[in-house]
Amino acid sequence: MSNLRILTLYGASGGRYDFSVYPPASDFGHFGGIYAFMARDFRTDLFNVLYVGIASDFTTRFGDHEKWQPACNMGANSVGIIFNENEFSRRATETDLIKGLNPPLNVQHNVLAGTAPGLSGLANALSRYGSNN
Repeated sequence: MSNLRILTLYGASGGRYDFSVYPPASDFGHFGGIYAFMARDFRTDLFNVLYVGIASDFTTRFGDHEKWQPACNMGANSVGIIFNENEFSRRATETDLIKGLNPPLNVQHNVLAGTAPGLSGLANALSRYGSNN
């Protein structure tokens, strides 16, 4: 499985997270980690992070994910993955990224964090955008 690129995103803490970006139909195997549904603008090579989540096993998480269709409706065409088998670390990373990026489809987390979803997901992704190619 070959990724399209590496995308660096930053959490609220300033923590740096390097996501491997793949086409949505990729098979990620029986591994755990953090994932992000993203809309990539291929003209500008900018990403809008739409949803951030965690999985203990990617093969069981993506089959019929409840946020995939809403993400597709918002232009999702890429999935970012960080492989991480430590549940505590996955949860901490997910929380940090949601607080930092405010993805519009992480509504429950955004409400609990005291932030409102909306265009700030794009604004934060763009303002904190970093990439390695």
